[in-house]
Amino acid sequence: MSQDESKSVSVQAKETFYHFVSTNNEQIWKVVSRYVAIQNLPLDHAQDVYQIALGRVWKRWGDDLMRCEPEHQLACVYKAMQYVVREERRRVRSQKAHHIALDAVEGMSVDEDVAERAIGRTHLAILQRALLELPEKDRIIIGLAAAGVQARLIGDQVGLTADNVRIRLKRARDRLRRTLDPEVLHTLEIDAKDPKTTGGAA
Repeated sequence: MSQDESKSVSVQAKETFYHFVSTNNEQIWKVVSRYVAIQNLPLDHAQDVYQIALGRVWKRWGDDLMRCEPEHQLACVYKAMQYVVREERRRVRSQKAHHIALDAVEGMSVDEDVAERAIGRTHLAILQRALLELPEKDRIIIGLAAAGVQARLIGDQVGLTADNVRIRLKRARDRLRRTLDPEVLHTLEIDAKDPKTTGGAA
């Protein structure tokens, strides 16, 4: 490839990436924010997860991704998001003693917002323990579905059709319903019938 051709590809990559991000920014941000919360990470980590995930997708963009279908591009963002969240959870775990101390201080407050956050954290902790009883693929499916990712985009990541994603999701939810308080599932929106359809029909 000549220098001029390489420069042309670089410009095209930037233009198509900026268009992709601007078109899907709201949807990606909603999914990342929700997924961070479901994974029991502090919500102020969402911006870092968002930026790092998109940065990793950009590194692949000029090679092949910019020529892929938009749905596959979104699926790649959500896959990168999952890896970043795992890394963040490992990092946060190393600071666990610090967070326990903060939670203890927050627990002394009678502020209603703090109380609601405490309830949310309790429900998330209960959910995380229950999810450990599910196969890894089902944990991925239910986590992404609860974050608002479409069934067909989830299927792109786990190697299943959208219909099979829905079947496994229903079975996973049924299993959770047998072990968890309905209030926990309702609070975390895990009791919905189908994956949310952020950005279009699933």
